[in-house]
Amino acid sequence: MERAMSALLNHKLVVFVAVMGVWAGGVAAGGDARGQDQGQGLLLRVGEVDTDGGRFVLGNWLGDGAGLVNREGGKRGARFVIQLDGPMTLERRAALEGVGLELGAYLPANAYVVRLGGGAMEPVDVRAMNGLGFVRWGSAYMKAWKLAPELNELTRTKADSVNVVVTLFGKEDGAGVQQYVAKAGGRVGWMRDEGGHVTAGVELAGGFVEGLGDLDEVMFVEPMPAVELRARRNNTNRWVVQGDSVQQTPMYDAGIVGAGQVIGVLDSPVDQNHCSFAGQILAYNGSGLAHFHGTHVAATAMGDSGQNDNGRGVAYGSLLVWGPIPSFDEASIVGSLTLQHVSGARIHNNSWGNDATTAYDSLARGFDVFCYSNEMDFVSVSVTNTGTLKNPENAKNVLSVGASQDWPNQNDFCSGGTGPTADGRRKPEIFAPGCATQSATVGSACGTTGLTGTSMAGPVIAGAAALVREYFMEGFYPSGVATGTDSFEPSGVLVKAVLLNSAVDMTGVSGYPSDQEGWGRVRLRDAVYLADDVRGVVVRDVLNGQGLSTGQMTEVLINVLGNGGGEELGVTVAWTEPAASAGVSFAQVNDLDLEVVSPSGAVYLGNVFAGGESTTGGARDDRNNVEQVRIGVPEVGVWRVRVRGAGVAVGLQGYGLVVSGDVQMENSGVDVAVVSQVPSLVAPGQTVDVRARVRAGNDVLVGQSVTLSFSFDGKAYVTVMMQAAGGDEYVATVPWGQCGEVVDFYVSAEGVNSGVVTSPAGGMQSPASYGVGVITTIVSEDFEVDAGWTVQNDPSLTAGAWERGVPVGFGDRGDPPSDYDGSGMCWLTENLDGNSDVDGGPTLLETVDYDLSLFPEAQVSYLRWFFSHNGNDTLDVEISDDGGVSWAQLESITSNTNWVVSSFLITDYVNTMNQVRVRFSASDSPNNSIVEAGLDAFVIDEFVCVDVCAADFTGDGSLDVLDFFAFIVLFDSGDARADLNRDGGVDVLDFFELMVQFGKGCG
Repeated sequence: MERAMSALLNHKLVVFVAVMGVWAGGVAAGGDARGQDQGQGLLLRVGEVDTDGGRFVLGNWLGDGAGLVNREGGKRGARFVIQLDGPMTLERRAALEGVGLELGAYLPANAYVVRLGGGAMEPVDVRAMNGLGFVRWGSAYMKAWKLAPELNELTRTKADSVNVVVTLFGKEDGAGVQQYVAKAGGRVGWMRDEGGHVTAGVELAGGFVEGLGDLDEVMFVEPMPAVELRARRNNTNRWVVQGDSVQQTPMYDAGIVGAGQVIGVLDSPVDQNHCSFAGQILAYNGSGLAHFHGTHVAATAMGDSGQNDNGRGVAYGSLLVWGPIPSFDEASIVGSLTLQHVSGARIHNNSWGNDATTAYDSLARGFDVFCYSNEMDFVSVSVTNTGTLKNPENAKNVLSVGASQDWPNQNDFCSGGTGPTADGRRKPEIFAPGCATQSATVGSACGTTGLTGTSMAGPVIAGAAALVREYFMEGFYPSGVATGTDSFEPSGVLVKAVLLNSAVDMTGVSGYPSDQEGWGRVRLRDAVYLADDVRGVVVRDVLNGQGLSTGQMTEVLINVLGNGGGEELGVTVAWTEPAASAGVSFAQVNDLDLEVVSPSGAVYLGNVFAGGESTTGGARDDRNNVEQVRIGVPEVGVWRVRVRGAGVAVGLQGYGLVVSGDVQMENSGVDVAVVSQVPSLVAPGQTVDVRARVRAGNDVLVGQSVTLSFSFDGKAYVTVMMQAAGGDEYVATVPWGQCGEVVDFYVSAEGVNSGVVTSPAGGMQSPASYGVGVITTIVSEDFEVDAGWTVQNDPSLTAGAWERGVPVGFGDRGDPPSDYDGSGMCWLTENLDGNSDVDGGPTLLETVDYDLSLFPEAQVSYLRWFFSHNGNDTLDVEISDDGGVSWAQLESITSNTNWVVSSFLITDYVNTMNQVRVRFSASDSPNNSIVEAGLDAFVIDEFVCVDVCAADFTGDGSLDVLDFFAFIVLFDSGDARADLNRDGGVDVLDFFELMVQFGKGCG
């Protein structure tokens, strides 16, 4: 038996993938895979590129008559585009990779960027590729596609200095851009890696902008935009968005006030001294004079003056994380939202935008990149107050918010640009009161003031999102009352789907849904279920890792009861998808379809409406990532709700699904879930209580079928009955374990129709597990005090030396935005905001010497951060057993932009243990990239294994008559500690085991 903790706990790490969908006729690699209806050309910002001209002959295109083309053929590093005859499938991707092609960025429709510059890679087999049959067209990536049309006006004179955002192809480091800009007398203000590609902010004379398109590494160039703020009473907002009945607040009445939720606000500075924020600011990531706009917005979302007045916001139990409005480019918005996320926010309000463009540009891409990378976060954006929809509310993954009038005119329009987006998507999507909203004002103790605009509606939606999030996290779904065992953290897209499913028609606006009101105004009570409601709700929350590919489908059966009458059936599916590539004019990448089938067989497609509700017929929606079906008077009986993977170009696509009305799940079977928190390690001799929730659904439980099965160190499983513990819960105890053992367990229940159901789902094939032993901590450093560590710098280092402090850089250049463990302090390279990072080097951070001679199984662990924007540099971690004379490498890390834990058994790398030290080395050599490093939570500990004397019930280290009497007391009460033979029961066999233990004694 391995005694090291890392070895002990390295067992049965199983990833469970819930296969919710079924193949609906999988598409063969060479077959037709139709699903995107936006045409066959390339849909780019510069215009549609005709791909029907018969231009593609792959052998001629790549230029090798032998049929095998090395990727260095042609201009090294050049990019090409191939277009398929339909959506990508898993089979098609495998086939393309099989002939030697590496796919890059997706371009609509059904096209991909291909790089032919990697000489070390396998050659492309031209004949095999032509034989695939589904590659219909190809071309070199043209310079004309790289320059945004808006640049024409900026590039007419060489005298003017202009600011642009340059997006590079994937795996490019920007060296060519830096060289070109320097020669042109310009300046690269920043260069950041976001979403798998580098973007740069460039300032140079207008006459040189066009030349950027000649660089092989450049994918797209567009103007850099500027900021535009988007500026009735909070005490009416609170009930208007909940149930729309005067002074009725069903969410508050259920105890849902946003508690435990954190709302991030990017805006002008908040007045921290206002009573609405007393004790409610979790993090304040910036500085500046307090401003009326940010103060008003934040208080509407989550402020609490302590009174039921205008100083109290929608989610007044929530906390605030504030940050300034970032620059309008992809890297800046991703960095700002990431800092909010790291500071604790999962809901993000943005009451600002760029009224100068309707383009899906780098700012819009940045929002989509963040949402796709942070699936648990919800992001809202207030739409423009001008007449026409602008940017970045045209991002796909955000919820775009307009302003309605206040009560009693909440069904009337107040403010918000009319859509659709430039590529035909429905925005704005949802409305909330935003006219003459009374909220906190700057410069007063508790004063309020009135402001009008979509800026005021956005935080209402953010507050409503906090209420929805708390609803799920407190376990109100599905029972309607707070049930801890039902608690789960909803994804951001499920929160978005709930809000949209709650929306109702603004009768003061003609047509529904429409380009002016979207899906209407929020009314939460319509999309959540609380105790004794007539209106029920069914949800599905599927993350992208368990999502659909092209051709797959999942189906949910819903029973419409018809008990109350007059309850509309509302179905909403929404999904968070990858950002579109720079320079395209059609933003959709992954396309899902909603299909709802009535008991009589009528088929309703998502987003096909007539007269304010869904109608049969029509065409599938190929561009929105929100689809709805609404039936005013639904048939009673079983409905089928289907989500199809119509065209999934990148990865797998998850979704949030919400069904509301007089509904319940149809034919729901037995459901089993282990709900107790079982530690990964327990002390020897300690029993473990396992608590499970077992529900019969529409099935019937077989008597005495709820059982707990456990096994010690791979031996035969022992099965015991679980005891009812009230409600749907059952409990049983796993007997004590000896040090070094691994304990596996699972819970089972049987239904008459469902059969045997287990938790975890794999039963004995993939059980839950824990280890038995004790961890002894030898060294623990959170760096709040000086531990005597030293820094040594190579003479070539010009910037970026290691230093200990609280991070101040906000994460906008790849640096850690905060420490890992929450203590505040950590080690990081040059703790300055702005243009500071490691240059030259290395800079070396060394620990003191540790004498570990008494800890032969000691292991070292730490959290490390390392960023290198081009991937050319590493963070090297080494260990020495002779005080730094010689070193052995623990690891060498390339770029990552989050805290990552590393752990090593020290004796695997050293010979002696009395003079151990560790060092961390960061460098930028040659000096050609942005390099940032961080270190936190440094620990040396040891897994200690000391066998227990099971029958020593008095704990005095010996066995005597007092232990016998203690055993009798435990035995009479059926206490699991009397289960000496560890068979899961307390019976006469344990008396015999007691005699055996007395014979052995404790020693």
